[in-house]
Amino acid sequence: MIQLKELNTILDAFEKEGIDVIQLKGAWLAKNYYPDPALRPMGDLDLLIRKEDMKRAKGSLMGQGFEFNGTFPFLNEDSYEKAHFHFPYRKTNSVAPIIAELHQDIAAQADSIKNNIQDFWENVSLINEDHKKHVLAIPKEYLLLHLFWHTFHNLSGCLYFRLIWLLDIAHIINKHPNNITWLFIEKKATEWDIQKEVYFCLYLISQLYSINFDNKITETLMPADSSRKIFNSVMFKMENNTLALNDPNRFLIILFNLLSLDTFNEKLKYFFRYNKYPLNKKEWIKGKYKITSKKSIYLFLFINPFISILKVFKGLCEILWISLRIISKKSFFRI
Repeated sequence: MIQLKELNTILDAFEKEGIDVIQLKGAWLAKNYYPDPALRPMGDLDLLIRKEDMKRAKGSLMGQGFEFNGTFPFLNEDSYEKAHFHFPYRKTNSVAPIIAELHQDIAAQADSIKNNIQDFWENVSLINEDHKKHVLAIPKEYLLLHLFWHTFHNLSGCLYFRLIWLLDIAHIINKHPNNITWLFIEKKATEWDIQKEVYFCLYLISQLYSINFDNKITETLMPADSSRKIFNSVMFKMENNTLALNDPNRFLIILFNLLSLDTFNEKLKYFFRYNKYPLNKKEWIKGKYKITSKKSIYLFLFINPFISILKVFKGLCEILWISLRIISKKSFFRI
């Protein structure tokens, strides 16, 4: 209730100042796709803003008592923008803090998605709420595409996902059982290069919920057989891997992604992209490790690759140990 009240205040301010805004994920879904908004918890308010309007949107939030609240507290907004596609702002009140995130895109440029954000803005419509002209909505197909990518991105980036993300997709499909243009979703998934993301999300939904959707799309977007086998072994056998459940290992994430990608070029691009520093290397090292002298920074850059190699070796040993344990258990039961 507090979040939705604050959201309405923000939207009213943006409307008054002529700032176009699209509500993303939680708040929009809670209000439009759940029987009661309380059934859809959310940690923040996600708002998509045109890049050219971002400065005014930030000023509007600050005028309402919000302050910039970046992940790395030692970075200013200009540095933060180099590595992020959204800007988090925090407002503290007597009951609970409110986090509002201003997005200028739905994904960072480094992420494996080839969407054109201008495509979103060219297909918006008014939501007919209090005759607002600047509070806009995207078609349900674009909303689904965003949720498909967001869900799988968190799975492949953190080796975890929240069931509520799948439930969001299920609610949208259930609300429009005969009114979703699956051919359009298939076309855009191919354009954005997120066929796997769409397929695996729909596959998980079909396993977890009784829901009707056009099964032809899963046949069309179905990835290679090897990718599907790996996905199943990771997703549905993770309960046997206590290491991944209790202490998610970064090497497992790399392994999962490398194996899930089909072509050698995809694997190579991912491998070199994965451990890239989120910002300018020197600036990131200074803030993260409190290193100030140039000699110390260069020493860190020299030593860090060897540390990474040791971590990879450690991860390989852990994978081998887990595999041996599984094999030994299977052998025992055969005997």
